[in-house]
Order: sequence, then C-alpha cells, then structure tokens
Amino acid sequence: AHQIEEKKVLTADIGGNNTSLFYATAEEFNSMVQGDFGLSYGLSNVLAQTGVARIIRWIPFKITEDEVIHYALNKTLRPKSIPADERERYIEAAFAREALRCNYIMLSKQSSKGLDYNRVIGAGGPLVNVNPWHAVLMLLDAFEPAGSAGTGLLDIELDTTMLMSTAGTLATYNANAAAYLFQYDCLNRLGSVVVPLGHASPGSLAVTISLHTRSGRTRELKVKYGDIEIIPFYSDEEATLEIVPSPGFRIGSAAAGVPVRSQEFISGGSVGLIIDARGRPLHFSSNSDERQEAVARWYSAYRNALQRAEQDTQGGYSLKALTTRKAQPSQPVTEPKAPSEKEPVKAAPAPKPLAKTKPQKTFTPAKKKTEEPPALSELTPEELLRRELTGKGKKKR
Repeated sequence: AHQIEEKKVLTADIGGNNTSLFYATAEEFNSMVQGDFGLSYGLSNVLAQTGVARIIRWIPFKITEDEVIHYALNKTLRPKSIPADERERYIEAAFAREALRCNYIMLSKQSSKGLDYNRVIGAGGPLVNVNPWHAVLMLLDAFEPAGSAGTGLLDIELDTTMLMSTAGTLATYNANAAAYLFQYDCLNRLGSVVVPLGHASPGSLAVTISLHTRSGRTRELKVKYGDIEIIPFYSDEEATLEIVPSPGFRIGSAAAGVPVRSQEFISGGSVGLIIDARGRPLHFSSNSDERQEAVARWYSAYRNALQRAEQDTQGGYSLKALTTRKAQPSQPVTEPKAPSEKEPVKAAPAPKPLAKTKPQKTFTPAKKKTEEPPALSELTPEELLRRELTGKGKKKR
C-alpha cells in the first residue's frame, strides 16, 4: 500500500445521473460529486450549465445547435437509450468532456495548493465502453493536465472491471489485499502522457522524444506544436525516455529547453506513450472548418500512429521486437548453423525395428437368425382367415 500512497491521484467517474471527481494524495483528499449531472438523466442540466457552443467545439464535423438540443431532449425522454451511431457517440463524448470539466473547476477551488497529480483513473460507462484512445482524449481534453510538477509525466488508467469501490470497502478490513486488488486486478493501464509546456507558432517543432527499450530498440518522434502524437508502447514493455524540448518549451519543473531523461524504466499501456503538444490552455480556431479539422486530427492520432508503426515494420523494424526480452546468460539465444564443407552432414541413425506384438484376436458379430413363419397347422381359424384376406398365405408363382 505504501507504493500507492506516494501517487497523487485524480479519479473521474461519470455515469448516467452523476459526475464525480476525487483527488487524493498522502496528505490531502478532496471530492466533488454532482448529482443529476450525468449523460442520461442529467444531460439537460449539463447543457444548461455549459451552453451549446462549448459542446459543439468538441465535435469533429458540422452540426447545428438544434441537433445538439434535440439530442439532449431525446436523452432526457429516453434516459436508458445508448448512442445509435458514430455521430451520436461523438456528441455524447462532447457532453462528457464538459460535464467532467465543470466538476474539475469546482474541485480545483477546494485545494489551496492546486491540483498536482501524476495519475488519472477513469471510471464509468462513457469512459470504459469506448475506444481506449477516445477515453484518453476525453480525460486530457476535460482536465488539460500539465503533467506532474516534478517529472512532467502523467499515467492514465481505466477501471474496466468496476472493482474500485469494492477495493475501497475491502481496505477497511485488509489494506494489503485491497492494495493488491486495486493495483493488479482493477485497472487497465492506457499509457503515459508527456506534456511540453510553452507556446510557439503552429507547426513549429515543440519536442523530440526518444524511447529506449530494454531490448535495445530506439524510437524517435518529433512533435509539432498544436499536435498530439502517440508512440505504440505496450503494457509488457519497459523503456527509458529522453525528452528534448525546443527553446521556449519545458518539461515539468525543468527550465525551458533543458533535456530531461527518466531515471527509471516506465511501462507502456493499451494506447502507448502520448505526447500532448497542443498547449495549455487548449486553443480553438474561430473558423469552424479549421476547428473541426483540428479535432478530427486529434481523434485520428492513434490510427496514424499505427500506420507509422506498420510502415516501420515493412522497412525492417518490427514492433514485436520491442517485446523481446534479452536472453539470460544461462540460456543464450543461438541461431542454427548451416552445414559447411568441413563439417559433413551426419546421416540419421537407422530406425530401430519394431518389437513383435501378439496378433490381436478379431471378433465378428454373429449373424442373426431369421425366424421361420409358424406352420399353418399352428394357426387359429381367425389367423387363417386374416392371412387369406391379406394374401399372405398365397404362394408366389
């Protein structure tokens, strides 16, 4: 349990009726629970508090204010309905961002020191039942985290098993068992986030990331200001990071332009290593077409990362090689040697003769005896008459 206490955790739970945020460190605990402020029964309240314009800005396609209002009204009339198509899923995700953002603003006012966290945990159907990358994007857009004040890194996880509340109840009886359940059975790790802080002209280089795995592989990615990029980096992999920010950008508590290198190995996740260079706070263009194009580009970042990884694989680089562990000294990895002229190929030994076995007895099923028809002298008068009428007693010519 000591390892978990050292983390500064922000937990977000959004459902159909409530939106809840919990901030916990070793010394502080704050919570913000807002009832009737969810994505089903409380959706009309979310719309009334945030406004239509703040909902529309997160949608990557053209949509009218009336369509957003009608969606909220239909959801209020039929709160148990789910998004019917991809269009409605984007609308629901936009509402989720604003609901979480409203709670986050109120929660930040409770802490005198501000919210400094290095771990975000998401829970609830709107986060758990969607594409993992969409869940990451919802949390980053809602909270706009700057990363940890010290390292600049942020871990994102999901409570996909819905066992966090169970672990909390178990902690009152057995803290170690609750910590084990929470750490190994509750959470699905999505990845780590690097947030370079600073401002520059859109499209200029913000940061260069180098990922050095235990197996000796290196991945390098240059990220431009205004973009969010991903390096696929899975849960069973470990690597160190080398972050070189451009002048005017900093990582965590380091000075602007100073390179940062992780002292310990970090693990990957279902999504990978995320580099969010969109700036803080997020900026939206006043032109609706440019804004929709930017949001669509954020959504497609994961697909683009997978396409780059596939191109690297075709060029001789294999993502599977990242998961290959170094062979232990006692079990060296060797390739089979091809036979040379000096080393003639040895003939294979002749196969040993098979041992004699006793012949097995075979059994043939006995033929069934056909029953002979009864003699006419043994039949009664009624049976003789019946045979005569049916023709069974007549002889074939």
